[in-house]
Amino acid sequence: MAVKSQNAQNKNARKKSKNNKNSQVNLRKITANKKKRSSLKSFIFIFVLAVTVVAAFLFLANRYIFKVGKIEINEHFKYTDEEILAAGGISLGMELYSLPLREIENNIKDKFSYVKNIKITQIPPSTLRINISMETGVLGIKLGGDYYILSETFKVLEKVSMANKTEEIITAELFADNIIIFSTQTIQECYVGKNIQFQDEDIPYFLNKLLKVVKENEIYGVIEKIDLRDKFYVKLDYDKRFLVELGSFEDIETKILTLIAVIDNLAPNATGTFERNNEKSWSFISNNIP
Repeated sequence: MAVKSQNAQNKNARKKSKNNKNSQVNLRKITANKKKRSSLKSFIFIFVLAVTVVAAFLFLANRYIFKVGKIEINEHFKYTDEEILAAGGISLGMELYSLPLREIENNIKDKFSYVKNIKITQIPPSTLRINISMETGVLGIKLGGDYYILSETFKVLEKVSMANKTEEIITAELFADNIIIFSTQTIQECYVGKNIQFQDEDIPYFLNKLLKVVKENEIYGVIEKIDLRDKFYVKLDYDKRFLVELGSFEDIETKILTLIAVIDNLAPNATGTFERNNEKSWSFISNNIP
């Protein structure tokens, strides 16, 4: 019996020792967790404080330091700097980093049809830089007694009214700017700032091909007028010297290139009419008196 009692006491002692060890372990865990929570709270407090300080600094700096003191606008041919700034609602003294750049860019593009792209950049501490790329007029068309200037993408850039200028003056100005005047009966819609709408998609196809030939062969200002009222009997004025009857609107590239080759072999003062015979040949009726 004495042996059993001793064993029981030993067992209880071991159990008590184990419980004490577990208690110590749990106490250390609790202490460690408290330290972690305390460290996390300290980190969050410091982080929030830092963010608040930075935000306050940026707010005060933008309000009192980063103000628009200089505005740079790249050179362009159509609008004054004052007109650009007024359209964008921009003025000196405004908060540099509070400007709604995308809204300003859209307002300027909506206001001025010749503006193709615009990029506004903030340069600390006080500079606002405005870079503008402009559309170029390449085509002209007479509608309802007025002329309209179009870009190569058929965006209507400008309406030129005949109320203040004669037709001769308007066409002379357009020719001076290397703008090709075309005529067609297939216009569906024409508003400044929007793309002109054609009822017949063959017309913009033909004009695209024509502009490509002009650009690739650098014959700007040579073709002044082109008549597309009948797309199977296209006519154009070439170099102020020749009336060219192209025939069908198709194969414009080949026709123009062969025409250039034929004209190069004529006398510099030659004038007359070209008629398209077939794929490779032209007939020429001279106006020159022998």
